[in-house]
Amino acid sequence: MKFGTFVGKLLAGAAMLAVASAVSAQNVVKLGMVGEFSGPFAQYGQQILGGMKAYMKLHGDTVAGKKIEIVQKDVGGPAPDVAKRLAQELVTRDNVDLLVGFGLTPNALAVAPVATEAKKAMVIMNAATSIITTKSPYIVRASMTTARGSIPRRHSPKRSKPPAARSSAASIRRCRIPISRRLSSASRTPSRKRCSCSCPRASRASPS
Repeated sequence: MKFGTFVGKLLAGAAMLAVASAVSAQNVVKLGMVGEFSGPFAQYGQQILGGMKAYMKLHGDTVAGKKIEIVQKDVGGPAPDVAKRLAQELVTRDNVDLLVGFGLTPNALAVAPVATEAKKAMVIMNAATSIITTKSPYIVRASMTTARGSIPRRHSPKRSKPPAARSSAASIRRCRIPISRRLSSASRTPSRKRCSCSCPRASRASPS
């Protein structure tokens, strides 16, 4: 699935959840994003947020009559304690409707209990460990897992020999003259051995 298509479905789903929840009277659906916006993994959070904003710029920031608002929090890297605290702040202070983002597995695992306790949907957008979705019934995944990248191919394609190698091997198989007769009677010295037939041995001469 293309990322833009997923973002569209995510925003639509967020609006539907908001309608069905206690905050349905509000006109804003808040997405609480916990991501890495600084440090060595800053590109994770920046790319995820950039993709969401790009979709909203093209298709609008309103879904089902609800305006989509993104509240972002920078966890700064692999910091489970920080990720959990930020998620709790998003739920209790910012009153977000969904938790999204999570570029790294330790951060996602730390926030899973928060999503369960608060009964908030949690969307994994990059963290790839396959067990994450088993840690809470409120977790869904939008990214690949590490297992998908480590499964080997079922069958490797057989490599055929180059045409020159095939023709050479075929010529040798077609040579029916016994090895004792392949040496021409005129030159039996080791330095000038030649095959008298038309196989590749006939063109292979030893240096004199």
